[in-house]
Amino acid sequence: MKARIVSLITASLLTASMNSAIACLPPPPTLSRLEGESDDAYARRLEPFEAERVRRDQEEVDRFQRQRDAKNWASADRVLLAEAVAFGDSLLKPQVWLRPVRWLKGTGKLQSFQLKPIAQDSCEWPGNGDALEGEVGETFLIFLKPGAPSSKTVLDSISVNRIVGERSKAALGQS
Repeated sequence: MKARIVSLITASLLTASMNSAIACLPPPPTLSRLEGESDDAYARRLEPFEAERVRRDQEEVDRFQRQRDAKNWASADRVLLAEAVAFGDSLLKPQVWLRPVRWLKGTGKLQSFQLKPIAQDSCEWPGNGDALEGEVGETFLIFLKPGAPSSKTVLDSISVNRIVGERSKAALGQS
């Protein structure tokens, strides 16, 4: 009986969390169908509209990522390249264990650490950037406040696969 109650509560929380996160996103623009327009005509008119929307969305994502990169480098005390070595198996309490590879800004011990969610806001869940949603073997730039690397000192993490900022590319030798 207890297990069933816990399962129902967990399912309710997940549903509420997903619905809240979806509510944080603005609806995509739409193209209305013209009165009497055939399916083929509408599809032909919709194709360039959708292609332009995808192009604009990608430009916006790239601009956001470049701004994120600049802000992170300016505000971080230290920057670390780290590899994800393990992930927890709980959806409600995600966690990742990171193995430092090298310092890109500042210095410190190259000691493995665990990262857990910091944000409770569904629009920002789980916080701490990309690392909590990565894969084993994936590498991340970890932007840190002063102190030993931990959930409380990580300002942000960005997957190396998503780097678009010039400063990060230069630090990784990708310029």
